[in-house]
Amino acid sequence: MDYPQEVRNCTGHHLHCWPCCLHLLQPCCRFGYSDELLLLPEVLVPPLALLPASTAEFTQQGIDFLTQMFAKHDLDQDQALSPQELVSLFATCPLTPWGPEVYHQAPTNHRRWLGLPGYLCLWHLTALLEPTRCSALLAHLGFDYHAPALPAPPPPLAATKERRAEAAKSSPKAVYSCLVVGPRDAGKTTFCQRFLGRDHEATSLIPVDELPKATVNSVMVYGQTKFLVLLDTDITTAADCLTPLQTSSDVVCLVYDSSNPRSFEYCARIYLRYFSTTQLPVLVVANKSDKGVVRQDYILQPEAFCAKHKLPPPQRASARLVPAKDIFLKLATMAAFPRFQAAWMLFYRGR
Repeated sequence: MDYPQEVRNCTGHHLHCWPCCLHLLQPCCRFGYSDELLLLPEVLVPPLALLPASTAEFTQQGIDFLTQMFAKHDLDQDQALSPQELVSLFATCPLTPWGPEVYHQAPTNHRRWLGLPGYLCLWHLTALLEPTRCSALLAHLGFDYHAPALPAPPPPLAATKERRAEAAKSSPKAVYSCLVVGPRDAGKTTFCQRFLGRDHEATSLIPVDELPKATVNSVMVYGQTKFLVLLDTDITTAADCLTPLQTSSDVVCLVYDSSNPRSFEYCARIYLRYFSTTQLPVLVVANKSDKGVVRQDYILQPEAFCAKHKLPPPQRASARLVPAKDIFLKLATMAAFPRFQAAWMLFYRGR
């Protein structure tokens, strides 16, 4: 085929995409496309500047956009997105970003479908863990970052303040990350699933390849809705290294098996190595308390260890009991008031 001279001169010699260039006889890269006819990231979304100690959170503009998209694709208006409606939601994206594991990461309705609360929880999780990808997804869904409006509309995502810049005793953030650490067989997975209201039996039915490493739900902290993300962290031994992202979480939950006499030592060593010299709030959880509490093979028993290091007393938990949010409310409160123990110490009198 004899291509027009203007097309042969197209930057990069993108002869295979000359029809898109022919419109204005301009290089096709002018329109923001790569050689594969995919929108270039730098054209699709303005860069989101995040400092090392800051995270990305949705603005009200972003929440409004997500809510509108939910209503648009909830075709049967049952206040939930079926698997088919979820596929329709992401039809304009290069890939479907949410797989079957999302139904075990956020709260669902009685049919195990995503209602608006679980849908928003998942978006908060995506913004926290993958802010750049989250921004791109919003653009593919139709959010116009380059709308020619005056004044310019606020962006859907904004960076939080650095932790060290927070002079107040409370944190203004809406999304908090909780690092869940414990030895193997301490029950971390069932502990995290309990946050979604699921007991041991329901958790055991989740396929192994769908077990999530992060779960998210909303909690009310002194009348304000907050989102708590639990990061299930696998560390084979206390000598393994935690990543900077993990050690910069808002709150730490150390989980041990209260029926295993050698379980608490792991948590004690993790605390002494990583968190004893930080200002991060730490909560110790005695999991599997339904099996009984045995004496731990460590120089200090958990209660004495917590008292020595000025930590809240160990909290008893079990995935076989009626699911409740008590411990997770405590974790969220500690994250929201990391330097104001008077705001959360009252929770531990009736542990």
